Amino acid sequence: MTYQGPPPVVEPFFFRSESPLYGYLLRPQGRPRSTAAILCYPWGDEYTRFHRAFRQWSLLLAAEGFCVLRFDFSGIGDSAGQPAGWSLSRWRDDVLAAVSQLRSRVGPGPLALCGLRLGATLGAMAAPSIPGLRALLLWDPICDGALYVQELGQLQQTMLSRAHALARAPGGADDDRFASPDPGDEVLGFPFPATLRSELASLRLTLPIPHLPVRTLLLRTRPDQEPLPAAGQASDAGTLERLEVPLPEAWQWQEALARVLVPTRVVQQAVSWLSGVCP
Repeated sequence: MTYQGPPPVVEPFFFRSESPLYGYLLRPQGRPRSTAAILCYPWGDEYTRFHRAFRQWSLLLAAEGFCVLRFDFSGIGDSAGQPAGWSLSRWRDDVLAAVSQLRSRVGPGPLALCGLRLGATLGAMAAPSIPGLRALLLWDPICDGALYVQELGQLQQTMLSRAHALARAPGGADDDRFASPDPGDEVLGFPFPATLRSELASLRLTLPIPHLPVRTLLLRTRPDQEPLPAAGQASDAGTLERLEVPLPEAWQWQEALARVLVPTRVVQQAVSWLSGVCP
């Protein structure tokens, strides 16, 4: 998928004086919508594999008139910080800092908050503290942290087992480091501190979010994802809509980074929904 519209005005910058975060703001050509959008990246291996998709997503939103901010969480990408400081509460505060920064640059209008996987969960955690939030788009959010930790461990073991098999093959290095697959404090090449692992294991996200009268889209693409709540109207929350775009191949990107793709249909559906609910 290639963006072919007029190029938006781009503003890369750092914000927050203590432990600065890296942000990348796109301003559309012409008069922007009154609603601006923030995109929250996933974490770890998924951050790397979906980075290009987020770039395309932000370009398509800018083509629809949105001012769009994407940013790196503390200790991720180009933002300051170390893995020892990673925590869900800190990353939730990063979302709120990004909201404040976006409004200081484009004005105090309504916002749409979007995220993928753990980024969606962190956006949902921050959402009740964001005044003027108009729409919340959650793409395959992590609702059961214990299942997520289990999945990460299985992926790590699979990766190490394959590395071990290659090392034992004729001509391989026969490296004993791969003899006993163990997630340890690393997962798929990224640090996985014990404190973050413990925090994730106790994570539970309830949808729709209580006391949040906001239009929410639950976008599901993973065929193996945990069961999700039924769509409908909650008495103390906004409308929860569900959209399923099954992409069985989209979650088999664990073997070769060069095979990373942009899930075109999903991104286009996300842009279409946001354009329809945001002025």
